[in-house]
Amino acid sequence: TGLVVFVTRSRTGDRKEKNLPARKKAGKKTGLSELAGKIQARKGPLRLTGLRGASGARLAAELIRSQPDLPALILAPSAKRCDALMEDLRSCLGSELAQDRLFAFPRHDTLPYDRFSPQPFLITARVNVLHRWLEYGSGNGEGTGPAPIVVTDWTALSNRVPSRKTFARNTHRVEVGQTLDRERWLQDIHRAGYQAMPLVEEKGEVAIRGGIVDFFPPHSEHPLRIEFFGDEVDSIREFDPASQRSLAKREQATVIPAREIALHRSEVVAAEERLQALAETGGADSEEVSALMDGLLRGDLPPGIEAVGPALLPGMEEVLDYLPPRSLIILDDPDAGLDRLSRYDEEAQASHVAALDSGRVV
Repeated sequence: TGLVVFVTRSRTGDRKEKNLPARKKAGKKTGLSELAGKIQARKGPLRLTGLRGASGARLAAELIRSQPDLPALILAPSAKRCDALMEDLRSCLGSELAQDRLFAFPRHDTLPYDRFSPQPFLITARVNVLHRWLEYGSGNGEGTGPAPIVVTDWTALSNRVPSRKTFARNTHRVEVGQTLDRERWLQDIHRAGYQAMPLVEEKGEVAIRGGIVDFFPPHSEHPLRIEFFGDEVDSIREFDPASQRSLAKREQATVIPAREIALHRSEVVAAEERLQALAETGGADSEEVSALMDGLLRGDLPPGIEAVGPALLPGMEEVLDYLPPRSLIILDDPDAGLDRLSRYDEEAQASHVAALDSGRVV
């Protein structure tokens, strides 16, 4: 990876603050720029102390501007702190840069092994970041597209995600004039986690009206409308989800998964033995596995499917495996982050015990 900066937030009575290089020339606008330059000159990880309020975000913005073609990951101790950093960074970076490059990678709003799945808007936000990291990293070290600036917290990184190979396999392009098996393509959209709706208004939704297919990819600013003439892609347009009116024409579109767990039928069939073994180990009834398999073979992803994700996709990876090389990494209050992660681990273990006690396959 690239430069790693540990930022320890100032607390009452912290006497180290007066030794900060950024405060040696109080009142000068170039203070943080000078500090960012000194940090850039360092080769190893660096710890900064005594920063107050939005000064951490201002320094992060200076570091990001100093290497505009490289991605950045800002790791905060909590979801609340992530929200504050996002607001501060929008102000410090400017609306145009923030709109193109700044993204949140939120944590699940459910515990591991929960009966419920995270809310769709959280999942699509996470998938958006995974796609952008993968797309940037596909440039053989040089990167393609804007370098993502991602804000997340420690617990958001704790859940494994599908491998980069699996994600790439579930990502494909559609072009005007292309001929494809429309029915099979629609099945793939469904298996990729897109929710069928009468109208498409939110990311991760799809609506079908005769030869017109509307869908909203997680990484797209606007939903897309594909008009088919038989099996040929006749046109691709962006449209306004509020008015449903078409906007700009597109020559091609990239279709990415709408969920972290996206399964092909062959993967479901291959997972049956692993699910049976998981049920036997945890003492769950084999009928639980049969019911789960029936739903998965129909293409349905039942609530709480993330609990058996590793059994369905045994090659799952860590979130940071997606992070492109040479990325700037800023850890905001790492001690508090580690403390929160330790408590989250205890909560996850308790959730696992509760799931086993209820006879679920986990």
